[in-house]
Amino acid sequence: NKQKFIITGDECYFENACSLKIPLPKAAAYSIDSNKKFLNSISDDEKILTLHDPIYLPGDKIHFRKIYPD
Repeated sequence: NKQKFIITGDECYFENACSLKIPLPKAAAYSIDSNKKFLNSISDDEKILTLHDPIYLPGDKIHFRKIYPD
């Protein structure tokens, strides 16, 4: 059982809103349709890590490790 992660930038600002599939406001999105398609592509078993969410404080560190295929 492997955990899946999605790292977002401008596609998704707040983890909670993305999990609920709430699209960005029209003024913030380059393309509302693309934003909706992206949100709908996220499955329930994927953990969203957004680089804009203030729940990740400047001092918090998220460590990524490179995974090599077998």
